[in-house]
Amino acid sequence: MPKSEKLVIPVNLQLISLWTIDDFSKENSSDIKIELIDPTGKVLNEFLNTLKSKKKEKRLRSITNIQGIQITEGGRYYYRISQKKGNKFETVSETPLDINLLYKKIKN
Repeated sequence: MPKSEKLVIPVNLQLISLWTIDDFSKENSSDIKIELIDPTGKVLNEFLNTLKSKKKEKRLRSITNIQGIQITEGGRYYYRISQKKGNKFETVSETPLDINLLYKKIKN
């Protein structure tokens, strides 16, 4: 696959994360960002979401449905999860995803 091309693998995934709430005496809200990072460090996709918890909830499970994975080459990709603190996002987790490309060109 040439470096300039992108390929979408038609697969459905769920990225599940568990968050703990520090101050569960009140309702809480937090902005998160999920990025798909390719082996060269390039951000291919970005998802923004707001997590909300009710009063007295000590934990919160977030489920993000992903339809299709955009890839540029074989190698280790990462789903990076960041949480907004103040005016910037801070990385809280990275989940690796290894992509191996094996294909054979068909001669005409």
